[in-house]
Parts: sequence; structure tokens; C-alpha cells
Amino acid sequence: MPLFYQWDYAIRFELGVMSLSGDDDQLYLENVYKKALTLFHSLHEKEDQLIVAASVSDYGYGIKQPGHLHFFSKYIKERSMLRTLTHQTLPYMYAEDEEDDECATHVFTLTCRMEDLRLHPMIKAICRHDMGMKPSIPHEIYFINRTKGTIFFIYDDRGCDVLGTSRESLEHMYHDYNAWILDYDRKEIDETFKR
Repeated sequence: MPLFYQWDYAIRFELGVMSLSGDDDQLYLENVYKKALTLFHSLHEKEDQLIVAASVSDYGYGIKQPGHLHFFSKYIKERSMLRTLTHQTLPYMYAEDEEDDECATHVFTLTCRMEDLRLHPMIKAICRHDMGMKPSIPHEIYFINRTKGTIFFIYDDRGCDVLGTSRESLEHMYHDYNAWILDYDRKEIDETFKR
């Protein structure tokens, strides 16, 4: 179940309005990138302390931490930061039957600031994953803002979730980008922010 439905203060934004094909793919994606980057920059400032968390499921094949360092190395400005990367193995988060017990979810975390990241290529790669385009990031990436008490998560080119520890931490997002709120969840979101 998405974090949005488990959180008291959350907004679900629509990034991709409709699926286009052929020559329109680039125009569609440019709109997705623009919205994702606008929302990200509205929620974060250069000095904010961030944790970038990558959730990687191994589907039973096993995964080694060094083999996945290359993912982070593409999107950080200083490779020396990789020494601070942490790894934790958790039970497989999408387990449905006994066979899934052999699988695990690996969480890689990197503490940094926004200015430490190659943010634009990273956001674009996250948005492209379900489109089958390269470069892309096939993992779930969470931007946890320790300074502001928020989480920013792009689930795919269609949308992103913004979560906060308080209503006040997200109120400006609700008002400034209200037109981008996903209509499917709008009633619940309105109830949260109009109290």
C-alpha cells in the first residue's frame, strides 16, 4: 500500500496528465519533468539536510551492496560521499505468498544536501522508469527532508506523493499547486487541509 494512504498529512500530485504516443512522448515527459522539479524545489532548499533512500527488492536473486553503488555514483557530485552510504536488509515489502519469504528488500540511504546531488538527471531518470526509456532508475527513491520533516516520492511518470509530519509543513504545497492534485484522492486531501 502506498505511503500516501498510511500518512496523516499527505498530498498526491498528478505529473503526467495523459499517455501520449510516438512523437508526443518527449513533450509528455518534458511536462512530467517540469512538474516534478517544480514540486521538489518548492519543498526543499539548498541547505536542507536530506536522506535519499533507495528501496531495492532482490526477488530472490540476492543483491550485494557494492554492486549497487553505481546507481548513487551517477547522481552525486562527489564520489567520496559513497563512503557514507548505508545498507539495511528488510523482509520483502511486497510478499504475497511463502515463496516471497526468500526475497528481501534492501534499503540504501545517503545523507546529503540538495546541492550534493545531480538532481535534474536523477528526477528525470526516476520519471522515465515505467516508460522503458534510458537512463532510468528502477528503484523506489524517497527524498526525506530532515530539516522540514517531509518526504518526496515519485512513484512513476503519472504522479508523486508529498508527505509531512504536520499540516503546516505541506500547506503551501496544497495551496500553490492545488490544480495539480490528483482528482482521485482530492476529496481526502481537501478534508485534511481545509480543517
